[in-house]
Amino acid sequence: MNESRLLLRATVITAAFVAADSLILYFGTEPTWTFVHRWVLMAAGVGSGIGWAALMMWQGRSRKRISTELQMKSP
Repeated sequence: MNESRLLLRATVITAAFVAADSLILYFGTEPTWTFVHRWVLMAAGVGSGIGWAALMMWQGRSRKRISTELQMKSP
């Protein structure tokens, strides 16, 4: 996979996480939700952030591996 496809994938993943976190934030501020519900939503938001960071680190390792492989192939 080339560099531009990895960047596009990272952008799409980030946009999906932003949309999910926006929904979590919206529902977390609803006055009808109880304290317990808000803690569950907060945990989902934190888990989402950890998942996003893990995916971005994986993308970075993939990008580094690809650039290393390309350098090894070039004369």
